[in-house]
Amino acid sequence: MGQDELQTHHVVLFPYHEQSHVTPIFALARALASRGLQVTCALPASRYASYSRSAANKDERALFRVEVVAEVETMMNDMHMDFHMLSKKVEEGLEQLLRSLQPAPTCLVSDLLYPWSQELADRLSIPRFQFSPYPATSYMVGCNLPHLVQKDLLPYKPDMKEVVIDSIPGLLKGFRVGDIPMDFLARTAKELEIIGTLHNSKKGGGLVINTSHALEMETLDALAAQGLRIYPVGPMFTIDWASNTVHRDSSLYSEDEECLRWLDGQPTGSVVYASFGSIISLTEEDIQELALGLEASGQPFLWVIRSAANGIDPKSALPTGFEERNKGRGCIISWAPQTAVLSHPSVGCFLCHCGYGSILEALWTGVPMLGGFYKISDQNTNFKLITDGWGVAMPLVQGDCDVDGKGVQPLRHSIEEGIKELMHGSGGARVKQNCARLKAALREAVGPGGSSQCSLDRLANDISGKRSTIS
Repeated sequence: MGQDELQTHHVVLFPYHEQSHVTPIFALARALASRGLQVTCALPASRYASYSRSAANKDERALFRVEVVAEVETMMNDMHMDFHMLSKKVEEGLEQLLRSLQPAPTCLVSDLLYPWSQELADRLSIPRFQFSPYPATSYMVGCNLPHLVQKDLLPYKPDMKEVVIDSIPGLLKGFRVGDIPMDFLARTAKELEIIGTLHNSKKGGGLVINTSHALEMETLDALAAQGLRIYPVGPMFTIDWASNTVHRDSSLYSEDEECLRWLDGQPTGSVVYASFGSIISLTEEDIQELALGLEASGQPFLWVIRSAANGIDPKSALPTGFEERNKGRGCIISWAPQTAVLSHPSVGCFLCHCGYGSILEALWTGVPMLGGFYKISDQNTNFKLITDGWGVAMPLVQGDCDVDGKGVQPLRHSIEEGIKELMHGSGGARVKQNCARLKAALREAVGPGGSSQCSLDRLANDISGKRSTIS
């Protein structure tokens, strides 16, 4: 299909408002724009302001437009809200934007957390593709929530945590009830039925998902066997699809570039990078346990501690004398250019919260992980994938999946021992081998003729209204 014909198709992408959703959908925008489609990304006003302030985002503005959806006061930080029933105001703001754009949109790609956007697309007589920033495993569980309710495995009961689920195709061997995403573990039977129905909907153009055949081939095949049209396009974060080079992420936060110069002065493969995403706020106890564990490991460390919404001054929560004792060996910042950090040769370990976007970045750069510090969403499921599934991480603890969102408290001794084993032990050597293997596989997937490249080509053609015959 020629570039002129593709340019007649105007695709609007609408992510959920958190950084972990914005980053991959902006990467998708770059990928589609590089294939000749006209692309607009829609952001809430507050996120647009943050995006506009970031210097890392300036280059991509020549590739696609970024427009504002009227501010939505109800866009929330409450992780226990019914995320499938967002305010009517969100829908009205998006509809107003879609009706005002010129040329008129011919396709909508929206986050799976906006299920109502299918009805909006139907009203506008344009196709809608669902976008999932999560792994296929989480989506497969979502599709089978009614089945799990029927089997009496959900709603969640603590005494069922260790029960293995063997009746859902495509899941890892040994996948337990306790490995189901925490968002689902906290739901009522009625909510689970609704969410499962939304996941199984065959309406719309298909599911664009931030994973790869290199990571989840069996799960993707099982989803396709259920009749879903799947586009596995991952990893979606840093790749300039026009040149296959690394691209700076679309960040909503101000990044500290000084940490890269600090890394320049550290030995190769020596630094522990510790970061826990854009949502989790560390408690005073979290900060003290992490600090003492990092200190006891004996390794240089780069630690991201975000300013807490709960009012805690992170540095005031550090153990007495911690900064003085670790001067020169430790670097504490409020936000990092994460892809650049993980790509730095000095970094040899990533102590993480098991957020999926961060996991993909670690896989892409080949950095082994320490997992277990999970608190929300599907982070417990991701922990299962990176430890038992892909073997690219070592567990800090054999943790529970707390429905109340408190997650697992990492003890200082577990952190110390985990870092030492990963950096210097035989278990760490095996993890590093697996990281190198998956790093190569992901780069093959996004290379010429790779599975993710082919999925993107198929998506661009299907958006244009000419479906390919390859499923």
